[in-house]
Amino acid sequence: MSLSMYKDQNGSGPGALNPEQEAQLIQAMGEERQNFKFTTDYSDQSKFNGDIASYFTEEKIAKFYEESEQLNQRYLERAKTVLTPEQIDPFTKFLNSQRELQKAGFKMAMTMFGQKSGN
Repeated sequence: MSLSMYKDQNGSGPGALNPEQEAQLIQAMGEERQNFKFTTDYSDQSKFNGDIASYFTEEKIAKFYEESEQLNQRYLERAKTVLTPEQIDPFTKFLNSQRELQKAGFKMAMTMFGQKSGN
């Protein structure tokens, strides 16, 4: 899904992907995500224990955000083997903007579920 959004934003210009690059990135990112173990994995609903307030604590979200930065670094390392030097900067900016959107979403979740954000 993330790569589809990237393509929508960078469909032309220096960041545009050709079909082979897209397939390679999908595979690489999928492998990295599958092999990365989050302390609290918000995408794995089977880990949810039913206590929303304890699930969306500032500490857990901060750790998730830190770990998502590590995952993004893995994505970038793999992307460097697929993308041209001209494509790396737009891809890096896209990953960073996605993380910021995710962070804003988690702050909203903390507010909705009674937790206070320190930021």
